Amino acid sequence: MPQLPVSNADVSFPDYYGGNLDALHDCLGDISEKTHLIIQYCSEMEVALGEYGSALLKVLILSAEENDFLTISFNEGSESSEDLKDH
Repeated sequence: MPQLPVSNADVSFPDYYGGNLDALHDCLGDISEKTHLIIQYCSEMEVALGEYGSALLKVLILSAEENDFLTISFNEGSESSEDLKDH
């Protein structure tokens, strides 16, 4: 499985973070204080990363569904945003 292009230095992941989607899901599930992620240009990301981009978005949505402390907004540009808590 490909490595995520984000490091512990970029986001403050715990030491056990493995750099793949399973590890990202585990870390997002461990969030225990209100956290809001803003993901910009999802469509472009999905096109550029193909199946991996789609899988990444699914992990983010699933993580927000499973963790009451996590909310996510998907922003396609500078004007519109879709808040996700029910996802």
